[in-house]
Amino acid sequence: MAPTFADATQCGDGTIYRVSGWELSGFRQNRTIFEFVNCKRFAAITLEAHWQGETVRQLCADLDVPHEYRTRTQWVRLGLARPLPGFQLRYMAFRDQSVRDLLTVSMLPNSAVDEAGARMIRGQVRP
Repeated sequence: MAPTFADATQCGDGTIYRVSGWELSGFRQNRTIFEFVNCKRFAAITLEAHWQGETVRQLCADLDVPHEYRTRTQWVRLGLARPLPGFQLRYMAFRDQSVRDLLTVSMLPNSAVDEAGARMIRGQVRP
């Protein structure tokens, strides 16, 4: 079993995975990639786990705020960031079909992408 992920907030919804026979095993709305008022984008792990690094130090300087630890929620409440619209989708391929029976999640039909409104490219819904 080999999982892979498609990020419709930054790229696409995994059309090529589906066409190549990968199976959709789950998706969720984006909660981890944020766009700031200066149009720069950061993953939550950068903001929270690596907040002492030069990237966040420079972000704070650009936004004219003190360099200190802030959660993603605090950045949003300050009006400086917003989560990007979109979804993250998880796909799986099975080299050994017997492994598939060991999964604790159900595979979803490809139509679930359309039903959830997750057919996107770079955060934009596509027909």
